[in-house]
Amino acid sequence: MMTIEALKEQVVSFVDSKMTELIGNTTTGKLFKPIINVIVKNNIDKADVMLNLLADKNGNIDVISLITQYEDSLINGKEVEMFGIVEIGNGKIKFNIPYFDKTITMDSSDIEELKELLTN
Repeated sequence: MMTIEALKEQVVSFVDSKMTELIGNTTTGKLFKPIINVIVKNNIDKADVMLNLLADKNGNIDVISLITQYEDSLINGKEVEMFGIVEIGNGKIKFNIPYFDKTITMDSSDIEELKELLTN
C-alpha cells in the first residue's frame, strides 16, 4: 500500500530516471531536462482525481495489485489517451512532454522496473 503523495513522488522519480536515459549527455538534453522536470512535477497533480478514486478510506492505494491486475490490458489493450499527456495501449505507455514534442515511452520491461521501484 502506498499513499497518493508517495506514489506521485515515485512516478516523478521514475520519469526522471527514464529521461536521464533518453537524454544522455547531450547538451540539448542537459539544457531542457530541468524544464521538463518542472513540467512533470507541476502536472502530476492532475492525476489526483483518478488516484483519489483508487485510494481506500485511509488514502492508500494498493499499486502493485492494481498494476498486476491490469498489466495485460495496459500493454495489450487499444491505445487510450488520459489526462492529455498519457497514452496507454498497443504495448506501450507514453508520456507526452508538453511544449517539447518529446515522448517518454515505457514497454513491459519498464513496467517491471516501475513495479520494483514501487515495492521498495
